[in-house]
Amino acid sequence: MGVIAQRWADWSPPSVSDDGHWTTQGGMAVYPSSAGVVTSESAMRISAVFASVNILADALAQIPCILYDRLPDDAGKTRSNDRLAALLDDQPNADQSSFEFRFQMQAWASVRPFAYAEQIYSGDRLEQLVPRHPDRIRVERLKNGAKRYAHYEDDRTWRPILAEDMFRVPGKPVLDYARESFGMAQSLQRYAGTTFTKGIRPGGLISTEPHVDYDDGARAKLKAAIEKEHGGPSNAGGILMLPDGLKWTQLGMTHEQAELVAFTTTSVEDIARWFTIPPYRLGVLKAGTVSYASVEMQSLDMLVYTLMPWYRRWEQAIGKDLITSDRQFAEFLTAAFLKGTTKERFDAYAIAIQWGWLSVNDVRRIENLNPVAGGDVYLRPLNMTPAAARAAVGAHSEGGRLLRLLVDDTSGQVVRKEVAAMLRAAERHADDPAAWERTVAEFYEAHGPFVATKLHLPLGEALAYARSQRNELLAEGPTVLPHWQTNGKADELAALALPEVA
Repeated sequence: MGVIAQRWADWSPPSVSDDGHWTTQGGMAVYPSSAGVVTSESAMRISAVFASVNILADALAQIPCILYDRLPDDAGKTRSNDRLAALLDDQPNADQSSFEFRFQMQAWASVRPFAYAEQIYSGDRLEQLVPRHPDRIRVERLKNGAKRYAHYEDDRTWRPILAEDMFRVPGKPVLDYARESFGMAQSLQRYAGTTFTKGIRPGGLISTEPHVDYDDGARAKLKAAIEKEHGGPSNAGGILMLPDGLKWTQLGMTHEQAELVAFTTTSVEDIARWFTIPPYRLGVLKAGTVSYASVEMQSLDMLVYTLMPWYRRWEQAIGKDLITSDRQFAEFLTAAFLKGTTKERFDAYAIAIQWGWLSVNDVRRIENLNPVAGGDVYLRPLNMTPAAARAAVGAHSEGGRLLRLLVDDTSGQVVRKEVAAMLRAAERHADDPAAWERTVAEFYEAHGPFVATKLHLPLGEALAYARSQRNELLAEGPTVLPHWQTNGKADELAALALPEVA
């Protein structure tokens, strides 16, 4: 009996598991479609499917998965250092790194209802997480209603696995529902391969002149010569030399070929929809739809709407099947996807440090730099310090003196800028009162936010200060400006910014 005959003799009809996907006894998933049979293996030979699965698997595998312990009284979190943390972050089993393990599991989950890994114990200690191919897993229901799994081993035997010993990541049964799309893509690939394999389509027809007659033998020799010189992909599109009496007629792309190109593009877009992958990631670059800005937004959309659901599936699967303590949880560090350009990152770090969200050493750790001495201090703007804490800094203490010097210097700069700008406006519009009033109104509309930024004042207080200055200037005229510099206007502003030390 031949190999193929033996294979079909051993084959048994597909059966449906409790998880809803088709499996055969031999462990290969089979999905019939109107365009032909799609198997779990043949689907991965479709370039767009292979690329989509690898994009998702790479995105899942490259991001650190950290196991945390919750601190008491909601005081935050700290990284766990137990056995499970080492398995998730370092080496889940003897044969795979964490990247390889998660890549393989995600590749399975991307197209199947579930990805499975068996938990291997030594006593009560979890030693390994070993992936088990989904097509070789059968779900069984026991008489008591409990779920049990069976793994297809060698020699046609099924080994039972208890539900509590199985790590199960929920996936997407794309193969169940996309069989028609995948079947069409397979048909297109087969048709394209059949069409272009010989490469003997030089783009034209050969015809004889009216006075030339070729018998069957001559035609056969001519055909053999042309196939020898121009057959095969490497000779496609070459120069065709014809004997006397033969004429070449150039042909353009046929409707059939044009439709093949269009169908191929449509097929790739269809597969991208099944995986929620931006088409440009699969090489579909339509004019007017791809630019730096659009790619940036599509990448952000992919993180939010495509990848984040996968991260949540993994985090909750780890919590359900692997974590035994309610004080632990897993989290993927997706911040690496949002780093942006160097300037964007540094601008964001500056804001975070200024407002006390991050310390210098926090930023250095994100950038894979070693911490520095004194870099764990969290800074905060003066106006954001609690009033009781600022009151504790007495006016005569060293800290209070330094704070007052800093605020006085900044307040003086703000008042000098204000006075200089208004003196120039008064000189420029000395003969046009309406223009003067317009300029004053425009200046103080922007001056309030400027004061809030320079002195870290609440915006409402800064706007109230700017309105008071505007009203006084419009009521008294430019003659009040020199007095603002000499009669304590800077002290008034400093007291507004730091009243407890005033």
